[in-house]
Amino acid sequence: MSNLKGKVSLFLVMIMMMTAVLPIFTVSAASEVTMTVKMGSTTMKAGKTYEVTGGEKINVTASSAAGIAFIGYRFVKNGTLGTITDEYSDSLTFTVPAGQVGTTIAVRIEAVANNDDGSSNTVTKTGWREYYLKYVSEEQDDPVVANKAVSASVDGTKLSTSKNNKVEIGEYVDLKATPSDSVVKLFYSWDDEATYEVSAATKSIVVPSRFAPGTTHTLYVTAKYTDGVISDWTKYTIVIPEAVVDEPDEPVTPDEPVEEIDDELVVEDWMKESSELGSLSVSLRNESEEDKENKNIYELGEEVIYYIDYANGTSKDIDNAKLVFETELAFDVVDAFGGKVDGKTVTWEFPNGIEEEQTGTKVLVIKYTDLGKSKLESKVINPVADIYKGSKVADSSAVFNLIFKDVDVEITDDEHYPYMQGDAGKPTFRPDDGITRAEGALVLTRIFGMSTSGTTVTDVYSDLGETYLEAQKAIVAASAAGLINGYEDGTYKPNKKMTRAEFMKIIAANIELMAEEEDIRGLEVKSSEDEIKIYKNPTKSYVLGNTTVNEHWASSYVTFLARLNMTSVSSKEKDLRLDDSITRAEVAQLVNFYLLRAPAEDVKTTQFSDVSKNHKLFGDIVEATREAHTYYLTTEGTEIVD
Repeated sequence: MSNLKGKVSLFLVMIMMMTAVLPIFTVSAASEVTMTVKMGSTTMKAGKTYEVTGGEKINVTASSAAGIAFIGYRFVKNGTLGTITDEYSDSLTFTVPAGQVGTTIAVRIEAVANNDDGSSNTVTKTGWREYYLKYVSEEQDDPVVANKAVSASVDGTKLSTSKNNKVEIGEYVDLKATPSDSVVKLFYSWDDEATYEVSAATKSIVVPSRFAPGTTHTLYVTAKYTDGVISDWTKYTIVIPEAVVDEPDEPVTPDEPVEEIDDELVVEDWMKESSELGSLSVSLRNESEEDKENKNIYELGEEVIYYIDYANGTSKDIDNAKLVFETELAFDVVDAFGGKVDGKTVTWEFPNGIEEEQTGTKVLVIKYTDLGKSKLESKVINPVADIYKGSKVADSSAVFNLIFKDVDVEITDDEHYPYMQGDAGKPTFRPDDGITRAEGALVLTRIFGMSTSGTTVTDVYSDLGETYLEAQKAIVAASAAGLINGYEDGTYKPNKKMTRAEFMKIIAANIELMAEEEDIRGLEVKSSEDEIKIYKNPTKSYVLGNTTVNEHWASSYVTFLARLNMTSVSSKEKDLRLDDSITRAEVAQLVNFYLLRAPAEDVKTTQFSDVSKNHKLFGDIVEATREAHTYYLTTEGTEIVD
């Protein structure tokens, strides 16, 4: 891989920093802004209460002699302000969310004129006007309303609505609405936070790893049916079991410094603690959110959860250790769990030191507040965690995140280009077929921005003639750049299928090389001797044919990608089958993770006859193949083309 350095700017290919010039409005004489809010045919008045069942459309129009810059709205639920949604137009339409019968929420709406100067006034803006929405039962003639219900269960055992339910962090809760054949949508919410919806009668959700041991949380579930009926919210009380904490060997005197919380290691199903360390180690990761399509993309103001796993793998206690998290963007802290915040860093001290073979996890929840420069619409950042022994850094670990400004802001100065194609002369993509080594070379040259138009086909491999000319050029170019290699016998085997391990190694190695070129610490593939073993090796038990294999040559590479939320490893999919062929659809998903490109949300069909909306990687396939485009990002980690 070393001869790639200086030939390809992988960091620029991986993702570009996007900027856009803010619109400049012509200042005109102050003129009052008028706004009309309608729900159906009813004109709504601020301060009034209106009955809803959920799903109603609210239409807002505004006017001003200076023109309207944008209209914004936000919901208020149980006194908590929701995220502001802006529409840069003089009109917008939004939908009333599902809600529990008998409860009331508010929606605040504001229209702002082009000549607004940001000051507090009601001339160049309407100011926030508040309208109240009370949820009532929808009248209907269905005689079987009583049969409509939702339920939640864990491992086949139904949860109780009248008693506390003890559920572990990382366990799956299975939600179900009946009768299933008449369910339109299923809704759920944790602790009166954001409400999620799925267009299905069933949904498995994971108990968030951000929940602390010993805490109690509330899960709300409801469903909407084909006749418009929304069932009452069903409430479940979820208790997270207390963590087991070792008692200190000796009582601590009042004069000794005491660490308030030494968080026990947060272990997900695909991780496990190990004592194979030989050093002081740290591992930074983001929460692996099941509901996010690309788990490393966040909107400004969205909660971002980091876990800093640490371990003392040495044979002695370390008295002068500390953990330091650092990021380049300003942020507000939601909870640092005992960490000391100083500007853009958070530090956790260990007054009692770190004992031999001690492991743990520090949790940090923050909201990024700006992108550093007003013209930026999005920015790739590399937060890093360092573990110190005295004044020296003993180990570092970094992740990469894409932070974007607003779901309504088009990422205008960046354009996504296709890096995969369908079959020549045929309307097919073959999503579940394994990708050949020739096709893999084509994908690699495209994602790394390498032009092959001037490439001369040489006899670098003896069997290049077994594939078509475009693929031959890609193989020669990618080999010259050090992206791929042939076999010892002088062949490339262009028609042989690439394995998951082979493709994952290529991606992992290039992330490492990019980090080296850009001087980013903590993004290296660690050797088995130095690699922190807090994670269960994703390849420790995988299936090859009918044989269970316990070790693999790609272990360190795959573990690296798993830490960066770039694999499908989870509590539901533990076996990666690394020596099986990686499918063309799986290549699209992995490359989208790598390039921080989100799967498409705004299409229902493709040009391919063999790719349906029901394919689990439909959005990734669309994003990999559609024409060059500018785009919007959503908080769900999906992409909408302008």
